[in-house]
Amino acid sequence: MRYMPVDFLKETHMLAQPIYDTNFNEQLLATSDLTTSRIKALKRLGYYSVYIRDEKYASDEQSVTTEMLRNLYVEVAHVFTIIKTSSKLISKNKIGLLSIDQAKHLEESFNVLMKIGEEVILYLLKDRSPNIHLFETKSIDLYSIQHAVHTSIYAVKMGLKRNLNMRALKNLFIGAILHDIGYMLIHDFDTTKIGLLNESQKELQSKHAQFTVDILNQCNNITSVTKTICLQHHEKEDGTGYPNRLDSKSINPLTKLLAISITYDALTSDRPFRPAYPIHKAIQIVKNQVGTAYDSLSFELLEEMIVPFPIGTVVKINNELGTITSYETQPKYPVVVMEDGQTVKLTDYRSMSIGLNYRDT
Repeated sequence: MRYMPVDFLKETHMLAQPIYDTNFNEQLLATSDLTTSRIKALKRLGYYSVYIRDEKYASDEQSVTTEMLRNLYVEVAHVFTIIKTSSKLISKNKIGLLSIDQAKHLEESFNVLMKIGEEVILYLLKDRSPNIHLFETKSIDLYSIQHAVHTSIYAVKMGLKRNLNMRALKNLFIGAILHDIGYMLIHDFDTTKIGLLNESQKELQSKHAQFTVDILNQCNNITSVTKTICLQHHEKEDGTGYPNRLDSKSINPLTKLLAISITYDALTSDRPFRPAYPIHKAIQIVKNQVGTAYDSLSFELLEEMIVPFPIGTVVKINNELGTITSYETQPKYPVVVMEDGQTVKLTDYRSMSIGLNYRDT
């Protein structure tokens, strides 16, 4: 399996992962051969890059099942829809109260998410791999939903590495899933274009964490810890975050895991204002903010679990192309088969420069 920009696709390629439409129906199946019209459909659906089949290279197993991911996508989409269509939109920084039925519907969806979340936690707990593998093809149009789900999985994986108990993991999971629901209260706010906001939009955007808590306060099945996580997810180590400019000691440790997960997933996602960063560059960007935005422990946990160059990735070494085929000991130093057939073990050449062949920006 290989990850490839849509612009590089050919009709000889076959998808390795299903492609979803905005209702999370499988629009293009993984068993389908690509055609010119299907490649155009990928672009129309907001996909910039996809996973394609390549039998030459075995792939790492996905850390959670495709069924779990889709179930989460569908339920998060349901939560977003309930809030968008049934709650009163904000008016001068305040939101209207939900009706009893509206709050009940949200609580029911939250219960479904908690149940799936427990399945995800137990599944990750059984996974002995120190790394996280999410081979989901991301769509710009589905960004908010996929971002919530992927962020929750990254955060829980780090929580497991910290040996958190089940209660803490559940709070972390549901906090990660729901951290951005406050955006749904902002009329006509487009979360896919956050990098292109004007000053008034930025001011409104900075209030979404409080709006999230305002929603959660009207439901009876969300813990105070989860609400704290949601409220604090944009606070920073140096006290320059929002909404309350908390210092490091005042930020919940679970929030710190969520915050770094949010940034990593955002960086590795295609956005209308920029393409996704390659994994190794996203890690470097996060690393550069340790001590200001993020704490060192959370970064160490993130770095330990992320594979910077997944198996099947086409890379460039000393201006020559090769493909990642396996790892010996550390994902940072993979085994690369060059175009001329030479095998290069980067454990023997740790100072050697390695970069992506596609969109190494």
